[in-house]
Amino acid sequence: MNKQKSKQKGITLIALVVTIIILIILAGVSINMVVGNNGIITQAQRVARETANVTIASEEQMNALVEEMNEYMSENNMETIIPVSKLEAGNYIKYDTGVEGVGVITCRVLYPANFQYGLQIISDKSVETITLGGSTFEEGRISYNNAIETLNNAAEKYRNAEYATDVRCVGSMPTVENGVFINKNSETAGPTTLPFLFNGSTSIDCKGEDTNYTTDQEQMQDLEILMTGQSYWLASRNVHSNSSSICYFNVRAVFSTTGLNADCLCRVYTGEPSSIGLSPAYGLRPCILLKTDIKLTGGDGKTEETAYIIQ
Repeated sequence: MNKQKSKQKGITLIALVVTIIILIILAGVSINMVVGNNGIITQAQRVARETANVTIASEEQMNALVEEMNEYMSENNMETIIPVSKLEAGNYIKYDTGVEGVGVITCRVLYPANFQYGLQIISDKSVETITLGGSTFEEGRISYNNAIETLNNAAEKYRNAEYATDVRCVGSMPTVENGVFINKNSETAGPTTLPFLFNGSTSIDCKGEDTNYTTDQEQMQDLEILMTGQSYWLASRNVHSNSSSICYFNVRAVFSTTGLNADCLCRVYTGEPSSIGLSPAYGLRPCILLKTDIKLTGGDGKTEETAYIIQ
């Protein structure tokens, strides 16, 4: 009986020792899995380092991309896109005429987009010189009759189709419809009645005067851009008789020193079959009707140095 009890106690002690050994082995394996060279903690530390490296690389790439974009935008004047609705009358704006030898010119906003005449800009200075009239009375008369159309046709070459829909000479009618000037060649028909008898008649085959110039003139005076230090044509006619024996047929102009005026292309004397032909030459200031979907960048448009730029 006592031998049997001793045997049972022995088995129990052996089992206990075996169990402890197994637990020690398991503990060692577990610790190695956690802290060994390929353990969980080591793996986690490696992943953390790799993640940090990827994050740093991504930040460096992003910073480089941002710098590249900023450099590109700066080089191409793309810092700020300005809607045309922000343009105010009198603002400076750079316009590429597309004409060889002329290129980009400085203009002023003559009528902003919210005006009834659409968004129109005018060259700040004359872009070329136009000669009207002729060496004979007949050449002067024909030039006088065709003067408005001649000036508007000369301005047309400054229409860069990428930015503008129509162009006219300042002083012509500014009325706009469907993106074009509908009355820029408006004129008064002839013949003109003379206040005296000429070659047996009181009329001559010259068109009458008009007041087309007044809309532009008043706007430019308000904006203080009428005087430029240069003399330039206005696409508008004037007829003047200062006595009972002479009549002048003029085209209006702005003179560099005296302002609004007119110069004679031909004149008629009573009792004479012809008169003296004249050929005055003045500058051309185009008025450009801009598209409303153009993009503008640049400064604030308050000075020539901070002019808006058409993209």
